[in-house]
Formats: sequence, C-alpha cells, structure tokens
Amino acid sequence: MSLRLIVHRATHEIGGNCIELRAPCGARLLLDVGRPLNATPDASGLLPATLDLHAPVLGVVISHPHQDHYGLLNEIPRDWPIYCGEASAALMRLTQDLTGRGFDQTFCFLKSGVPESIGPFTVTRFLTDHSAFDASMILVECAGRRVLYSGPRRSVKCPHVWSLQNPPVNDRRLSGP
Repeated sequence: MSLRLIVHRATHEIGGNCIELRAPCGARLLLDVGRPLNATPDASGLLPATLDLHAPVLGVVISHPHQDHYGLLNEIPRDWPIYCGEASAALMRLTQDLTGRGFDQTFCFLKSGVPESIGPFTVTRFLTDHSAFDASMILVECAGRRVLYSGPRRSVKCPHVWSLQNPPVNDRRLSGP
C-alpha cells in the first residue's frame, strides 16, 4: 500500500478546501479545512461527509488564514492539532474573536523551508505570493512519495495538489516570487 491522497472538497469549486493524506500505516494528515465560499454565515455541519471525524488525525496543516482554507476548525475534533505559520495562527485567532466562531485546537508552528516530522509525514511549508499574509505551499513527504499542495499560490488559478517524484525542494520558485 502506498500514500493515499483523498480530496474531500475543492475539485469543482474554489474554496472550502479539505484534502487528506493517508500513510500506508493508516496515519492521517489533513491539508486545510475550509469553509465553502457559498456558505451562509450561520451555516454549520459543513465538513464533507467523506471526512471521518472518528479516526485520529495527526494534524491539520493550514495553508493560509482565509476562511475558505481554515473556516471549519470549529467543526473538527479539538484534539486534532493545527499546523501553520505563527502569523497565520495570530490572524486566525483575531478573526475568531471578530466572528465569534470559536475553535480550541492546539497550534504548532511551521517555519518556512524547515522540514517538520508529524508521525510518518515530513512537512515543509514554503511562503508564497498571495493576498493573505503568511500564505504557504505545503510539501508533504511520506512512504517515498512527495505531494506539493500549492494552496493559495497566485500564479496558479486554483489550488492544486501535485504528486512529485523529485520536487525541486531547493528551487527558489517554491519560496515565493
């Protein structure tokens, strides 16, 4: 069995991103848990039905502090840790205070260009050009595979996930314009 990539939402729309990576051992990592752009302010129960909330998740990696990428943190289990940039966490907490949509997860900070081990996954965040301060592309390595989640990169018309044999990790194109 190899690394599995499951796109729960955002293949046919912009925003509401929710992508799962599952290691051969069964460990799970999520990339974004976004609120759909067409959701009304008081809507709840918006997580994709395909996302298993009962199986443990090692972490949720947030690409940037826009609601369509993190806006459903209040609907996931509180014991799922959140990984993002330190500035992204501060902006998400500020928005939480303004909107009243609370979430209580633990934040773990990822520095741009620094690989971080999360169970069997190695996660490296790369700052990228986007209207959201502290926006990132996310490189995930596991089981001999590499997945680059472009998240909000402006030169890409919509978020994409690329599975790469040998991504150019030291290539300046991954660290921004």
